[in-house]
Amino acid sequence: MTLPQQLSNSKIDIELTESFNQVAAISACRKAKCRIPVGVVVRSSTRGKMWMFKPNILAFLLVFVGRHKAFALQDVTADLFGAENHGTVAAFGDFHADKQTDIFIIREQSQLLIFLADSKPPYFKPKVNITKDILPRDTVITSVVPGDYDGDSQMDVLLTAQIQNSMRTSVLIFWGNNQTLDMSGWLRLNKTFTDQPLVMDFNGDMIPDIFGVVDPPVTEVCYLTNRIPVWRNALSSSVKMRIPHSNAFIDLNKDFTAGESDRSEIRAMCGAVSQERNRFVPDN
Repeated sequence: MTLPQQLSNSKIDIELTESFNQVAAISACRKAKCRIPVGVVVRSSTRGKMWMFKPNILAFLLVFVGRHKAFALQDVTADLFGAENHGTVAAFGDFHADKQTDIFIIREQSQLLIFLADSKPPYFKPKVNITKDILPRDTVITSVVPGDYDGDSQMDVLLTAQIQNSMRTSVLIFWGNNQTLDMSGWLRLNKTFTDQPLVMDFNGDMIPDIFGVVDPPVTEVCYLTNRIPVWRNALSSSVKMRIPHSNAFIDLNKDFTAGESDRSEIRAMCGAVSQERNRFVPDN
C-alpha cells in the first residue's frame, strides 16, 4: 500500500498552520504506521493538500536538551580553593597519607603550593609552600612529580626546572618530613638532563628512579636510596633521544619488570622493531 493510500484510509487531515497541528499530524501518522521521510513532500489523496515536514521540532528538542544539560554544569573552583584559586594544577597525590587526594599547584612558574584535602570548605587548603626564595635564582619550574624517592614511606616532591635561562633540565628533590617537607635539606642532582626525565622503578625495588639523557649525551638512571644520587648507565649502547621525547615503560610479558625481555612481545604485536628508532631498557 502506498503512502497516500495509507493517509486516505486513515482519514488523516494534516494542517501545517500551527505547531500544535504539526505535532498532532505526526502523532496520527505514526498510529497509522506510515513513514514520512524528513523533508519529503507528501500529497494527500483525500483533500489534495500538500505538506512538508521540516525538522523544526527536532532542532528545538536538541537546543532545549543541550541548554538543560549546560545548566547542570557548575563552577566549583571557589568552593574547592576559596580565595586561593589561581595557579596551574601540576600533580595529584596523597601527601600526608590520609587517603585523600591532594593537589600540587605551580604559581608564576617559580612557586609550588600543596593543597591538602579537607572536609570543610574550601575543600583544598594550602599547607605546604615552596617559595621562589628557597629555590636557586631565576628558577622556572617545569613539572612536579610526587613520590617516595628514598624509600622512607614519606612522600617527597621532585621538581624539574630550568635555571638561569638554561635549556638543560635540572632536578630538585624536597624530602618528606613528618607530613611536610624539609625546606633546608633539599637535593639538587649533580647532573642535568637534555629533556624531561622519566620517573620509573628501574631496578624493581619499589622505589622510583630517574631515567633520562645527561651531558655528555648518554642515557643514565639515577638511584636515590639513602638520599645519595647513584648514577648508572641505562642502555647498552648510546641512543640519541628526541626532544621532546616519548619515553615510556610497560610490562608486556608479565614478569613485573619492563624492558628487554618484552621485546619479543612487542615484535609479535607490532611487527619488527626498528633498531634505529626504538631502544629497550633491559630488565634489571
